[in-house]
Amino acid sequence: MIKDDNYLLTQLRTFFKDKRNRTPEILCRKLNIPLEKLYELLKMMRKNSDLAQMEGTSQQIYIKPEKKESILAIADAHLGADCENATYLRTAFNAAQKSGVRNVLFVGDITEGIYPHCPKELKEKGIITTPDAMAEYAANTIPDKKDMTIYAVSGNHDLTYSVKYGVDVLDLIAKKRDSNFIYLGPNSANLLLGKCRIHLCHSSDIGNVNASVGNREWKISQYISSNFSVLNKPDILLLGHHHYAESYKSGNTNIQILPALITPRNGEMSGYTIIDINFDELELPVEIEAKTKVLSLTRRKKR
Repeated sequence: MIKDDNYLLTQLRTFFKDKRNRTPEILCRKLNIPLEKLYELLKMMRKNSDLAQMEGTSQQIYIKPEKKESILAIADAHLGADCENATYLRTAFNAAQKSGVRNVLFVGDITEGIYPHCPKELKEKGIITTPDAMAEYAANTIPDKKDMTIYAVSGNHDLTYSVKYGVDVLDLIAKKRDSNFIYLGPNSANLLLGKCRIHLCHSSDIGNVNASVGNREWKISQYISSNFSVLNKPDILLLGHHHYAESYKSGNTNIQILPALITPRNGEMSGYTIIDINFDELELPVEIEAKTKVLSLTRRKKR
């Protein structure tokens, strides 16, 4: 039986009402849909104001560029987890400030969320499990730099609050931080810096660190082809979720897989990426250069 969107939305609202700990992955299994479809449904609910505390924001924002712009691209801070590292977060923002960065792009999993497998001892140490408390903690922990604006999408960990409480924690963070934190929506969003098209995506379906390089690049290429027309492909694609760094070009798209900003565990990498973009008089990007600063990494243990 083919399940239409109305049926899936009805089921999703039912799951929200029971208030149990359901991760995005669990909901996907319950509804028998891929993760990307769940994100699509959450966006539909957000647009229709079905999720409490959700006010509409544009899925594509325009920013007028200087002739040369530097942006900070980061992901996966997992605030509230045992691996969070506020020092690394401050290091990234301080480096960005020295480089003249005005805009920060935060590609998901800003918070640890409320995954059922989160160890009991972490909760006893103060891991925050309610959306308002988590938003307050994150708003106070994320550096607040003058003349620096954060544009963010949520990741699978952030969305556990939407799944359990029907409240989007990044919306709450945006309200607590006022105008210097702009929430673009669940999982993915588009942003225009002049005429430089930037796509932010936090997804476990593409860029898997465990996949072969050829398979990973094929999946990313398929993602671009499936979501963008030939004339509308992004100039820059930023990917979160995978806790490692990789940079390459696919056609005219600059692919940046972003490291995490945590104390790395098994096979993970922590760091940040600063992207320099030169523009012509028509606000078209004529040169894009990305540099990733690795703060720490660990080797993957053999099983």
